[in-house]
Amino acid sequence: TKTEDSFKIETVEENNEVHTFTYTKGDDYMMIDGEKVSVEIDYEVEKELTDSSSPKLLKASAWTPKYMSTGSVKISKTVKTLGTLVGVIGGTISIAALSGVTIATSTIASTVGHWASAVGLGTIAAGYAFNGKIQFKQYRTTGLVSTGYGKKLYAFRFQDVRAIGTLKGKKMDKQLKSVGSWFFNSKPY
Repeated sequence: TKTEDSFKIETVEENNEVHTFTYTKGDDYMMIDGEKVSVEIDYEVEKELTDSSSPKLLKASAWTPKYMSTGSVKISKTVKTLGTLVGVIGGTISIAALSGVTIATSTIASTVGHWASAVGLGTIAAGYAFNGKIQFKQYRTTGLVSTGYGKKLYAFRFQDVRAIGTLKGKKMDKQLKSVGSWFFNSKPY
């Protein structure tokens, strides 16, 4: 369940074991099965290009994407089950979703599930720390574009949304979404 400022995720494993993940916007932690787990949210914002002396060979369309920032949500949590691992990564993505990043739950489950299979369920069951982050890049249109309601604004979108992390030396760097949909917002971050 998701509100404008918070979310709650429940994952249910095949053996009916339930894991609960909750987060409220602005907090520097997420609750995982009643345990407080620190999260770090970071944005690297690109400075506006002010050098107008460089020659422009082709005029860009107003819809041409312009890189704005890279954001990430970092988390470290010991996991002992696949459901907890999927929930930790899904919960981290949900924190990013409060900024507008959207990923289908099925994409998260299948991507993380395939990687976890390569790691080995025995390794996960041994209880190692998963150290990872969800990273995403934000772009905006080069120019103002029509909203369809008689106004022109910049449009924004997220691209190259990735799940990056390690579990007992096994590295994960999986793209969850290459290009998101354009959206309008007067303040992108």
